Amino acid sequence: MLVKGDANYTKESKTFFMLEALDDLNSIENFQSPRVLNLHLPYKWFPRKHIQNGGKIVFTSRNPKDAYVSYFHHTKSLLEHGVKTKNMTWDQYFNTCILGGNFSYGSWFDYEKEMEEAMKINSNIYRLHFEELKESPERVIKNLAVFLSVPTSDSLDQRYS
Repeated sequence: MLVKGDANYTKESKTFFMLEALDDLNSIENFQSPRVLNLHLPYKWFPRKHIQNGGKIVFTSRNPKDAYVSYFHHTKSLLEHGVKTKNMTWDQYFNTCILGGNFSYGSWFDYEKEMEEAMKINSNIYRLHFEELKESPERVIKNLAVFLSVPTSDSLDQRYS
């Protein structure tokens, strides 16, 4: 909404803009500019061209407990994992995924550490804390708008009327 300057939700689901869900990365060129994509990939797998060209990255960080609980419910809902994960208990998930490290992209802790290291060398990364967004949305959105170099006002009604 900030980047497009439009307070209306997009018609496409978030999954439509998930980089790792795209069959062909060349299809990104067909997306209307400015492009906003989502991904869960570790920084080392980010598109190098995006980083080299100074593309901005909004890194949304979430409390590990909340992140793991969310991923537990997400994992249970995935059809490609079938009954094995549909009936998975928290204890099974905890022992297999969290303690066993059975994640596609590594643990939350590895991901956070890698992003913190990336932020030391890349000033185009903005860390957005999910919990802060929930607690103080106006402040966080204003800070994000500054990072993205997009205009804001105190009221969406004023800005988008």
